[in-house]
Amino acid sequence: MQKMTIASTIGLGIAVTFSTVARAEDTTHKYTVQIGVSQLANKTARNATKNSGTAIGVGYQLPKKGKSGTSSVDALMTSSSGKGQKIETTGLYYSERFLASSEGKSTMKFYYGGGIGVAESKFRSPAASNGGNAGNAGDVGTTPTAASTMKTTGIAGRLLVGAQFQQGLMLELGYNLNPKVKVGTTRLNTSTLSLTLGKAF
Repeated sequence: MQKMTIASTIGLGIAVTFSTVARAEDTTHKYTVQIGVSQLANKTARNATKNSGTAIGVGYQLPKKGKSGTSSVDALMTSSSGKGQKIETTGLYYSERFLASSEGKSTMKFYYGGGIGVAESKFRSPAASNGGNAGNAGDVGTTPTAASTMKTTGIAGRLLVGAQFQQGLMLELGYNLNPKVKVGTTRLNTSTLSLTLGKAF
């Protein structure tokens, strides 16, 4: 009888352990979606479009040992349109995020991190009409006579700070160092600041 009780206890313990592991795996967040606002960091770029734009991002969390940090592959697109012109950057990054403190059971945890990858930046300008200037293209050293898109692809980087909340929510501020685009005689700085609200799944 005692042997059966011991066996039952061991069996129950194993079942509880596997159940706990299964729940932990079910609640592991692997994907993130972010949406928010962006601002071009360069004054000339802002003058060519407008002060604010949009930011949209997605990410996939990679397996990593340790409790204080996560690694992920992230994609981010920022866009700013105005005065008939548009500056847009799409980047793919390997990112690392580290908790500022892993102690306690706070519902809000701050983190910092960064990323490195490749991005493509574009400057789009419409055609000039009636011999005039298209939008404000002259601010960045060109007066196009036809609609044009100038773009470049290069190494890009990100600096990140943010906060994690319950239910997989996150608020993230990023400085995105993007490639410069050659527009006429000017190399246009397309780097941005982004503020996004995200959800992990």
